[in-house]
Amino acid sequence: MLNNIKTKQRGFTIVELLIVIVVIAILAAITIVAYNGIQNRAKTSSGQQLANSVVKKAEAYNAAGTTGAYPAAVANFADVNESKLDNTSQVVDRATTGAGLITTQANYSDGQKVIYRAVNSNAGACVWYWDFTKTTAQNTLLTMGTATATNCTT
Repeated sequence: MLNNIKTKQRGFTIVELLIVIVVIAILAAITIVAYNGIQNRAKTSSGQQLANSVVKKAEAYNAAGTTGAYPAAVANFADVNESKLDNTSQVVDRATTGAGLITTQANYSDGQKVIYRAVNSNAGACVWYWDFTKTTAQNTLLTMGTATATNCTT
């Protein structure tokens, strides 16, 4: 009599398992995209903060210095106490090749470095940092004194 009773085995079907795997994959993809966006905003914010700090130090140099000019190079920031940079390795002099080339993303695209340049016979200066929050990542320019976007890049 007991041999006639059929027992049903319990378990998940292959379709149910595939649905769970697909849902987990979708959630992982969303998380990765969100994480990359957060990293890009953090790098941009770090670079912007460093650039603003360099601008303030250059303005302090200009105000406290005897020449009434902006530092001609990164090494000159140490000439006036108020303008000493916290870490001179984070600021690169603008150059036409190498580390100071403003169009080379790899030189300062981690939010840890900015590029500095004095212009107009030291009557102004420019600082570049890399902005990842824009659709196409690009360098962003901060100017001080009589510096303009045009004379910063020439």
